[in-house]
Amino acid sequence: MDPPSGFKHSTKTVLIIGLALVQIAHSWVNDWDQPADFECLSKEAISRIESIHSNAKEDRRWKFECQDVKVVNNDCYTTEYINAYHELIAFECDYQKAIVGIDSIHHNGNKDRQFKIKCCKVPSFSYQSCYITGYINAFDGVMDKAIGSKEVFAGLYSFYNGGKGDRRWKVKICTIKG
Repeated sequence: MDPPSGFKHSTKTVLIIGLALVQIAHSWVNDWDQPADFECLSKEAISRIESIHSNAKEDRRWKFECQDVKVVNNDCYTTEYINAYHELIAFECDYQKAIVGIDSIHHNGNKDRQFKIKCCKVPSFSYQSCYITGYINAFDGVMDKAIGSKEVFAGLYSFYNGGKGDRRWKVKICTIKG
């Protein structure tokens, strides 16, 4: 017995909408030379950072994913810009806080970005088990760093190379309990 015709249509519609939402969730946050503004949904923290570089534009496009880590959304703060153009980035969220949002602007003359970071409290955060990665990208290269379901990003480190018009990045990763 076939389902009613409206049911078939509804199932197709739900599938199409679901696929569209997956595509939106995994699309680039910014275009070349444009601001990048991203924040996870309530109770989530960033769990994957992706980026590609264009030598023609001397800029990066950014993509992020999030996972539920029971973030306390009323215990958050957003920084001012954590770097000046061409300057080092050595940023860590406050104790028991994880990165839930990243906002950046690009300046064509400087061929660089400035970043603001949003950090929120993670109640089950275990600060004893943090580490800073090695570099997660080469100059002009692809960046793709994902973490496990019991981890959070808690810091960003970067330096700029004017000859390459790009940054190399490291991240601080911490384990969460439970």
